Amino acid sequence: MNVIRSSLIYSLFTSISRVFGFLRDIFIANFLGTGVIADIFFVAFRLPNTFRRIFSEGALNSAFVPIYTKLIKDNLSHESKKFSGSIFLIFLVASSLVVLIIEVFMPSFVAILAPGFTNDNDKFNELVAVSRIIFPFLILISISSICSSILNSHNKFALSAALPIILNITLIIALITAAYTAADFLTFLSWSVIVAGLLQIAFLIIALAREKIFFFFTKKNIH
Repeated sequence: MNVIRSSLIYSLFTSISRVFGFLRDIFIANFLGTGVIADIFFVAFRLPNTFRRIFSEGALNSAFVPIYTKLIKDNLSHESKKFSGSIFLIFLVASSLVVLIIEVFMPSFVAILAPGFTNDNDKFNELVAVSRIIFPFLILISISSICSSILNSHNKFALSAALPIILNITLIIALITAAYTAADFLTFLSWSVIVAGLLQIAFLIIALAREKIFFFFTKKNIH
């Protein structure tokens, strides 16, 4: 019954997320149009998400989750806390280094991944500027992925499925706010991605605390 209940909850929030994602795209099309400005945002937004799939999701699913789940099932609470804390630090440091390097070499990085923008210097510079705002989102989603994996290992799936809802609602609010304040849509929307990432982490920390799930940092590795 727990498996069925968890599956239903996950499916429900995933479906709600798809609805809000569709609404987000409608709002972006309405306020940014379907031209170059929208293309700039979507290209910049895709960069950290691409790295997340390579950098975060694969490693977590193949390494962290099975080991952490086994430690939990074996009632090795102290070891599980040390292990999750060590992985948290590894991902935090590694993602921060990747972000730092890409931020420094962003023009070259963008030119490789989005060569179509190099023909127009103004659009290319705009893409580089927006990408520099959004790319640190990689750090935030790396942290979110770890926290979500920990919750999932404790059979708490609802918030993990609901995280995209937080992102989509934040982007929609940003677009509406920019419209009523005459702010620059692209810049406002780009910073809202970072705000959404921080909100996701805040919700995850609250959920972990409510479930009394903690981890701590140690220099000693688990063998």
